[in-house]
Amino acid sequence: MATSIAAVLRDIKIYQQLTGASYRITWSAIDIYVNGAFNITLPGSGIDASSAGVGQNYIPIIGVPLDITGGCSAGRAGIDPFEWNPCDPADFAPQSYTTQASGTAEGGWRFKEVGGDWQTLPCTPYYVDSPSTGGTCPFGLSAAGIVEATDTYDVDINVESYTEHEFTYEGRDTCQYLVEVCCTEVDDGGDGEPNCVIYDASGAHCIDPCLGFPNFVEPFRDVYKSRTRTRGASGRMRIVPDMERAIKRHRENYRALWLRLPLPQVTASASRTCTIDSVTTSGSSNPQVYPGSAEFLGAVGDDTHAMEDFFALPTYSPTNAGKSESETINYTSYGPGICECGDFNNVGPGMCPDGYGIACGEVCPEYDNSSESESVGYSFVATVGDEGSYQWHLDDELRYLGTWCNLHWHYLHWHQDWSDIGYLDYWGPGRQQWIFNEALPPDEKRRTRSDMIGSCHEESGHTPFLDAFVGGYRWLGCSRWKVRKPTVPTEKPTDATGAARWTFGDFVEGEWTGSGTVGASVTLDVGTTRATVDVLDFMSTPYLYALICDRIRIDNAFTNAASFTVTAIGVDGSEATLCTSAGTWDIPKGRSKRYAGSWGIDNGLGVLDDLGVDTITGKGISPDTMSDPERLVGFELLPSYGIAKLRYDIVPVDDEDPIVIPHPVFLKAPTTPVMVWESGQIVALLFEDGGMIRLGNWVWYIPGMGLLNPPAISGAGYKSTVIDALCTLRVIWEARAHDDDLTTECTELYDFYEGQSIGVVDKFSVSYPLTTEQGLPFALVNTMSEGPPLCCFPNKSWNSTTWVQNGDYKLEVWDWAQEPRYLITAGDEPAHLFDPDEVQWTTVFEDVPNGWSASVHTHEVDNLESVNFRVRKGGKKWAHVAPWRGFSCVLDLGEGRKIPSVDCHPDGTWYRAYLADGKAKTGYRFRTGDWNDTLQDDIEADSVCIRVDPTSKGNRIWLMVGKDTTITLRYSDDRGVTWSAVQLTMAGKFPYFIYTDDRKRFDFWQDGTTIKAQFKDAQNNNVGAEITVTTDVDEDSGVVADYSVGDKGKRVFGALVMKDEVITWLTSEDGFTWT
Repeated sequence: MATSIAAVLRDIKIYQQLTGASYRITWSAIDIYVNGAFNITLPGSGIDASSAGVGQNYIPIIGVPLDITGGCSAGRAGIDPFEWNPCDPADFAPQSYTTQASGTAEGGWRFKEVGGDWQTLPCTPYYVDSPSTGGTCPFGLSAAGIVEATDTYDVDINVESYTEHEFTYEGRDTCQYLVEVCCTEVDDGGDGEPNCVIYDASGAHCIDPCLGFPNFVEPFRDVYKSRTRTRGASGRMRIVPDMERAIKRHRENYRALWLRLPLPQVTASASRTCTIDSVTTSGSSNPQVYPGSAEFLGAVGDDTHAMEDFFALPTYSPTNAGKSESETINYTSYGPGICECGDFNNVGPGMCPDGYGIACGEVCPEYDNSSESESVGYSFVATVGDEGSYQWHLDDELRYLGTWCNLHWHYLHWHQDWSDIGYLDYWGPGRQQWIFNEALPPDEKRRTRSDMIGSCHEESGHTPFLDAFVGGYRWLGCSRWKVRKPTVPTEKPTDATGAARWTFGDFVEGEWTGSGTVGASVTLDVGTTRATVDVLDFMSTPYLYALICDRIRIDNAFTNAASFTVTAIGVDGSEATLCTSAGTWDIPKGRSKRYAGSWGIDNGLGVLDDLGVDTITGKGISPDTMSDPERLVGFELLPSYGIAKLRYDIVPVDDEDPIVIPHPVFLKAPTTPVMVWESGQIVALLFEDGGMIRLGNWVWYIPGMGLLNPPAISGAGYKSTVIDALCTLRVIWEARAHDDDLTTECTELYDFYEGQSIGVVDKFSVSYPLTTEQGLPFALVNTMSEGPPLCCFPNKSWNSTTWVQNGDYKLEVWDWAQEPRYLITAGDEPAHLFDPDEVQWTTVFEDVPNGWSASVHTHEVDNLESVNFRVRKGGKKWAHVAPWRGFSCVLDLGEGRKIPSVDCHPDGTWYRAYLADGKAKTGYRFRTGDWNDTLQDDIEADSVCIRVDPTSKGNRIWLMVGKDTTITLRYSDDRGVTWSAVQLTMAGKFPYFIYTDDRKRFDFWQDGTTIKAQFKDAQNNNVGAEITVTTDVDEDSGVVADYSVGDKGKRVFGALVMKDEVITWLTSEDGFTWT
């Protein structure tokens, strides 16, 4: 039984170091196993070594994988030497033998994760048939089957050494004995040759080798035949894994510029040599295994690009194998050693008068020797080209390992200083590419910008190495990140830690008029009936948890409260009623007085003008929003379900007793948000019929300043770090302090050598959410460990649904780059981007949840565009921006349109209509006295118009109500105490109507960005066709109108509308044609 020996390297780790991005490898000890059983731990066998270069070839022990060689030799010892016995020539020591050595050299390597099972990897030995010689070959050999492998731990080298030798006595041949007599002088015949005669002198002329002198025998030869046949086979293989290789895209709409570095041509060699006797023929070949490839630049999208074709090629293990066979037949003979010529008296003086000479010898039968041989073999790697690469090596085989076996090292994100803008000054820090270069094929010259979301090497610890050795380009993708998911509570209240959240009474002349205390509940001191709590706070429970909530519970735990109202308040002071009783209530979606967009932060990196500007004077609050770390995440505006404060207004039972109110409880939204990236830095998470969370502007740690709270803010030029992710997950999803157990978690994520302090973990790290599904996994990327994959130290592949790394071992990287620019808007109507010539660039993007809208473009840019592109919605221009990135915005000024309506009856009674909490309210007053509110019905409205009916003899009044895009008409005959059913329904918003002196009603309304009108008679029948008064008004323009009667009853109608925030006056002489 063969003996097996295995060496187990314990606790092996590979690090990449700050010093030149080189490798460090460590293991604690080497255990030796013999025949599967532990034998010994080698003393002092632990290692801590650093590489002399960057790349797999330079990693000690592991980088250049195990090489297994098999061969053997067989021979025969102890054979007595042959001695010829002339007395009995068949009597000799045995000379024939057969020796054979064959077997399999087995070997391999495997590995296992800590706590896991042993793993092997597929591998593919190279093989090529040996070519024909063009002649005849005796054995038809093949080197197939010498080197076999099923995986890296099951490699067989099938070897053989065989010799078969036969030595036989073939018999005794009697020889003819000939004598040649030659005259001393030359014959006169003139041919220059002596005169010779040959005689057959058979007879006993030789001393008998058996009996000796004076015994003579006829000449003879004892003939022996020697036949030798040999075979041999040997081989060798360096065990390189053959795994699937790929560059994966995180999501659709991928676009990036890739550069593939030159790759060398790699060939194998094969040969066959055949010899039959003295004739030798041979053949050889040098097949190309991998083609040489020049530098390749491409604009890569979702589909597999031509430059990725090489990933489909197998990764062959360097392999050598050879086989040979031969057969040789030789004859040897033995006979008398001393023979004499004798006396020839019959040579007379007539023949040789001057004398003669005599020569004699035997003539024996002849035997032909023969030989046949054949040898075949192949070798891979034979030659490797000298194409320049930073992974070049003097040794051919290592040059192959460093290139074709580790392809990812040769794929890079490409860049240049586009439009004279320095890459290191703008494009790299801003994580953008411009998809253009003159060398690209026409269909790839897109001239669009792309955001590099998942490229980790713009902020990498390897950038000094890449700048020095790879032209400043960056390795493509990541593969080794850690995943962090938040542990999210289902609900969280405010509590006693948040006393600073609460204020009491009203803020008058710099002071709060009320007082109270905050504990397990909130107590309002006697005389205080109002309390307000900040919904978001970096310093106390539940921190910013409300951002992921869609409901608020108000527990029935009031003391001394006859009634109460809880109101949601936006950062602009807009209000919406949450509830008037205990229970769980949806966060209301209200209207706002102000608007904001994420363009209100400088993204130009000091190189370009990229700071958007709000264009509606006095209404935009984008700069204030984007400079506040609390507000920029969700905007705190009611149209996006963003709440800044909750206000409790309580009517006490007893004015002399304090009031006790419960803490509000925030409930997590059950829906999963949708992820939309504004840029390579910023991602927006959009909840269905709920709020928004924008991530990417926060900077939680700054060297020299330490861990911050609240975080600092950064525009473009920053990518969130691991510390940013850990702090963000804490304050939003986990409802705890940003630094709660943070140091402990850092020590759990990284070991001592990687660094466990907050500052070290933050340095050279990147983070981003992988998906909003599966519990919101964040990728935590330590860029120092993110060199390209190593073929002999692979990772498990990622499940792209769960983002659990539990698949087969593969060589993959994941890259994330996005070409579309998204414009995200709260509400159902999207905003659009227009260029300075008012050409619309965007189209509607459908894949956002209810309650949100978006538009998108992939328009060409030349990087010289101004910050004069327009954000438009509903015909209104909201902002000037640059077109180079996406934005999120809340564009709604509906709350500011609480325009009341009033009219007067001929009897002096005044009637009014107005809005309160999204409902229509009406009232009346006589010539003196107070207003009497009458309408108590829940008629939802966002605009109203009330008119006295001049055609009625009583007190009939008409009320038009606009709600969203529907207008209804009702009447009342009792001053608005009761109202009729709906008398008319039509499409539109912002209704307005007047009565003319000829008893017609003239209705006006807004339809999109068009003002329309219609004459009606007393029975609500149309008089004439529908009228278009004007177009291209602002989204919330509305219309007011009236008329005058001049000489001879000539009427002149007038109307006011808003266009681009400018009041526009329109007139008409007949109500049908307006100028």
